[in-house]
Amino acid sequence: LCILETQVERTRVESLAGSIGFTNSFAVSSSGRSGGLGIFWNDETKVEVNGYSEYHIDVLVDDLMDTRIWLTFVYGEAQVSERYKTWDMLQGIAGTGGLPWAVMGDFNEVLHASEHDGV
Repeated sequence: LCILETQVERTRVESLAGSIGFTNSFAVSSSGRSGGLGIFWNDETKVEVNGYSEYHIDVLVDDLMDTRIWLTFVYGEAQVSERYKTWDMLQGIAGTGGLPWAVMGDFNEVLHASEHDGV
């Protein structure tokens, strides 16, 4: 399980693990009232955190399928002028593991202006 835009400190997110039915967690603190990511898993799944930033958590998952896989959880930069940071980070990760790779999360991107509501 991954939660995005937690808006709280890492320790608070990690303390939720047991109360939501998981035995393990890893989190990245928010920056004030913006951002923050947390992932949760149980002992049956082996998860190794390989990297993280304010925009992502990158993990290697074993025992989920027949092969190991890379997962990258993303919370993209909200400011239009800063979104390149998210894409630069993903470009740096791409292909480094030599394994199947899935990227998921909120990229804070829209294809058409009609998809965007609000400021």
